[in-house]
Amino acid sequence: MFSADELHKNICIKGAPRSSQTLALLQYHNNNNNNENLIYIVNSNDEVNQCYSSIKFINKTVKVVKLSEWDCPFYDNFGPSRSIKASRINNIIKLKKYIKNNYKFILITTINSLLQRIQDFEIYKERKVEIGENVIYSDLIEYIEKIGYEKVDNVIEVGTYANRGGIVDIFSPNYNYPIRLDFFGDRIDSIRYFDFQNQKTIKSVKTINIYPFSEIYFFEDNINNFRRSYIHNFKRKGKDYIYESVTSGLRLNGLEQYLPLFFEKLDAITSIVPNSRIAISETATFEADLAMKSISEVYAYKSNLNESDEFVKDMMKPLNPHELYLSTSELNKILKNKILVLSTSQNPNINNIENYVFFDASIDSIDDSDLVGNVGIEKKQKNIVSIISRYRKKFPILITAQNTKNAASYITNVAPKFDEVKIIDNQDGINGNSNIYITNKIEVGNIITNDFLYLSYDKIFNIKSNVKNQNKKKSINYLKEITSLNVGDFIVHRDYGIGKFESLKKITTNSVTYDCLELKYRGDDKVHLPVENIDLLSLYSHSNNDSIELDKLGAASWQYRKAKAKDRIKEIAFELINLEAKRKMSAAPIITPDSRYNEFISHFPYSETTDQEKAENDIIDDLKKGTPMDRLICGDVGFGKTELSLRAAFLTASSGYQVIVLAPTTLLARQHFENFNDRFKKFSVNIDCLSRFDSKRRRNEILENTHNGKTDIIIGTHALLSDEIKFKNLGLIVIDEEQNFGVKQKEYLKRHSLRAHVLSMSATPIPRSLQLSLHGIRDMSLIFSPPEGRLPIRTTVNYFEPSLVRGAILKEKERNGQSFIICPKIKDISKIEDFVKKNIPEVQYVIAHGKLKNDEIRRIMDDFYENKYDLIIATSIVQSGLDIPNANTIIITNSHNFGLSQIYQIRGRVGRSKIQSSAYITLPRRNITKNALARLQILQNLDSLGMGFILASHDLDIRGAGNLLGSKQSGHIKDVGIELFNTMLEDEINNIKNKPSEEKDWSPIIKTNNSYYIPEDYINDIKARMSIYRRLSESRQQNELDEMKDELIDRFGMLPKEVSELLMILSLKLKCKNLNISKVEFSKAGVNISFNEKRFAEQDNLFAWIAKNHSFAQIKKNNLLFVKCFDKETPMSESAIDIIDSLGKFITHH
Repeated sequence: MFSADELHKNICIKGAPRSSQTLALLQYHNNNNNNENLIYIVNSNDEVNQCYSSIKFINKTVKVVKLSEWDCPFYDNFGPSRSIKASRINNIIKLKKYIKNNYKFILITTINSLLQRIQDFEIYKERKVEIGENVIYSDLIEYIEKIGYEKVDNVIEVGTYANRGGIVDIFSPNYNYPIRLDFFGDRIDSIRYFDFQNQKTIKSVKTINIYPFSEIYFFEDNINNFRRSYIHNFKRKGKDYIYESVTSGLRLNGLEQYLPLFFEKLDAITSIVPNSRIAISETATFEADLAMKSISEVYAYKSNLNESDEFVKDMMKPLNPHELYLSTSELNKILKNKILVLSTSQNPNINNIENYVFFDASIDSIDDSDLVGNVGIEKKQKNIVSIISRYRKKFPILITAQNTKNAASYITNVAPKFDEVKIIDNQDGINGNSNIYITNKIEVGNIITNDFLYLSYDKIFNIKSNVKNQNKKKSINYLKEITSLNVGDFIVHRDYGIGKFESLKKITTNSVTYDCLELKYRGDDKVHLPVENIDLLSLYSHSNNDSIELDKLGAASWQYRKAKAKDRIKEIAFELINLEAKRKMSAAPIITPDSRYNEFISHFPYSETTDQEKAENDIIDDLKKGTPMDRLICGDVGFGKTELSLRAAFLTASSGYQVIVLAPTTLLARQHFENFNDRFKKFSVNIDCLSRFDSKRRRNEILENTHNGKTDIIIGTHALLSDEIKFKNLGLIVIDEEQNFGVKQKEYLKRHSLRAHVLSMSATPIPRSLQLSLHGIRDMSLIFSPPEGRLPIRTTVNYFEPSLVRGAILKEKERNGQSFIICPKIKDISKIEDFVKKNIPEVQYVIAHGKLKNDEIRRIMDDFYENKYDLIIATSIVQSGLDIPNANTIIITNSHNFGLSQIYQIRGRVGRSKIQSSAYITLPRRNITKNALARLQILQNLDSLGMGFILASHDLDIRGAGNLLGSKQSGHIKDVGIELFNTMLEDEINNIKNKPSEEKDWSPIIKTNNSYYIPEDYINDIKARMSIYRRLSESRQQNELDEMKDELIDRFGMLPKEVSELLMILSLKLKCKNLNISKVEFSKAGVNISFNEKRFAEQDNLFAWIAKNHSFAQIKKNNLLFVKCFDKETPMSESAIDIIDSLGKFITHH
């Protein structure tokens, strides 16, 4: 191909379309017969992954390494994400193997990675572990911590480990599943992959390789290097948080920027990869210059910060750029010698181009102006058919599409008849020209090569890239782990009221040991609740709020409050059932779509999502019935709830009925008014907006028009909910942000909902338990899927540091956007204001908080909406309703002081448009608990759109749960707690509907002669033990207990006898509850059985059973049933189960 002399020259591939440059590069690599390795430089980690996928699709035998850049800003104090750490380690070890074995390969990396110096790969070794190997347990734990693994309670994420007893769980980056190592002494007894969702074994193996997780090791040599280098670079004075933390073995976030301090020598990637050629685009030098400029600016800015400043203290000092990054001269040298330039032009703008050798990649663009331009659907379809017909006999035709199913369906309908439209994962699936092939593994645009015609379905139909988030399932699991009952939580005991869970204690009575929850009550009174009765508890609040008043043991106040709540619950339940019955018996306008409706929806500029279509059909079905609709639409901000309300309003108004649209704020009402006017401008519909700021004359005019029917749609705030407003023919009430309306408004709506349809909308749904209570009383439609082209909010959890905040706000200002800084408390605003004045003097800002007058807040928000300010510094008053499409950056300070659902709502203030939005969830460097950090990092994993429902359903505690059903409800919720309130309400509704519901006010007591608890040496972490106890107590079927037993054996090893006894007791409790048995007491002679309220539902059958087993069973005084053990060889608890089973079966058969 090239002579030996030419191979030392620079090479250029010209005329390669941007989207197909990977294809051109691969052709060069395959045609090059020497052992030259290519280092392909692209712009981002996403491009790294796309190029890797493309190469593997075309030729899966080519050896490819993808070295991603750290996904964080330069000199970042939080550092790269776990997924990037894992990817880099995997590929560094792969690269090391390729170099060692003299393989020919392509290394794909980014500009930022090229600039960054890299350490010698030889240090990164795999640790092989096999069954039967002798490994000192403590040495293994020490080793995995030194190579970067973090200790956790349960292994869910890559790079973490957990150890308990003789078991070590570890999630190594080279595996898709975590690994469980089972020790017998210091010998590896078994090795298993397990599922992090249910912690159960997937597969047993004989050997595994543990990869390091961090690029920074904490072995003694590394720490000594750090000590010397840190003091040399920063001249340490007095106490230094960073120095002391690292030298004591604490692995801080963001330590990657100190990589040069841990190793003797770092090099450019080109020095490590032998016989390499850099492959770059024409613009690579420009991109590299921008990156180097950014590094210098961040370094200069951080170096000049005052270290005594509150926002700078304890942050990492920036290391001189030449330590971690290449100098300009080093970079220029790399980009001048032995490079491969990929140019889109036939006449590249390259210096000294006469000294280049040219390579022809034989890739031609097809004229796609009739495909991708502003062309009608029918013409576009005709052009596709024409192109396919023209080339079908010359080449196999390969269509690239994200959604291969949609593309296959479309091509099958429009293209000339082929033998088959076939979806493939790589080119091995191609056989002949008689098929059309479709794949989502590559995207190269509309081009022709020597072998194929490529057509891009997404480019033709302008479908945006949609990277699916893989963390959804994992995030749900996180939520379950961290929202369980923990020490310090406030609880409600059904008999004793509100207390505080102080600790888990072992108690021994009569040589029987069992675990108890120690509950603290007023006056330091204590209750010790056996763990098997944990189902008598419900959560009151996770918060450490000292203002929560504990109940006094023995006092009548708890029973009084509970009885009061129960009476009110009966009223509420009856009211709900009555409301449901009245609604079903009432008449409401029958509204059906006509041809004008199709015309109206044709003006909607976006494609409907599947969930949106389903919700629309639900609404249309409700409107057709002739009974009042009461439907709640739940969906994230910007998911199309407003469009559904517009369509419902159009259907109602065009049928001759009036519509109310309610919004919680004047600004939101005004936005709706503008929205409605814009969408209805081509239709003869009269729309008015009423607010408390209208003049008396204007108000009277609107009231008159509403009363005589001239106004078809009236939009406003709670001012609309007044009996002075009379409607001629009210047909529909639309409530936006329903959770923000108070009690009086809801009472008004109840009165009107019997003769009009009601459509409510909310981004934060009601709790799951209350949703169950309302089952059948209120209809609900969920919108989980985002609209096409909608980008998830890019969320980062980080420390509040000046360079990060300044960079984020100025970047937004540069694109003429606006930003929020949110503080949890009003007193924090002055500090943030000083920070902005000092660090971001370029921006115009304004302040908003709850202590300002309403008129002032309205003026501020109006000005911000009209783009008079770049930045608003506010408290959480902005969390609901406001829709400012131009605001796309939000910074939440001291975020550990907010609840998760609250942060999720605040974060939803950005991301309303199709522009990429960013949320920075910041926290202080110190004084943050591990659990609080885990809670916040969930939001980073909830990048996938539509996760608000799942999040809100897990994080609604006492502060946001009131006022959902009526004026007297919230006080009772405070009295008994939301969990207990909802459980009682659900039971009462079922009772009225004659549906059986489980009695939860009592729990069978089992008095055994054997100890039962989870030993600390079996599960040593108290949080993990509490989680297991809670899940065991929630088991309602024997098969659920059996599954828990399997999981315990899988996760923690063989069951100790105490755990086996605990499972027996829980099994016995299930059986006893079904038979109304309140107490089972073991004695040497047999078992004493008491019945709840001294009654047994099937008394005749009970006496028949006793008569049948008269040699074993007899009734004693106080209505006790005494039964001798059936078999003296059987353990007592098993005997009791046999007795209860025998009684239960006899009753069932008779």
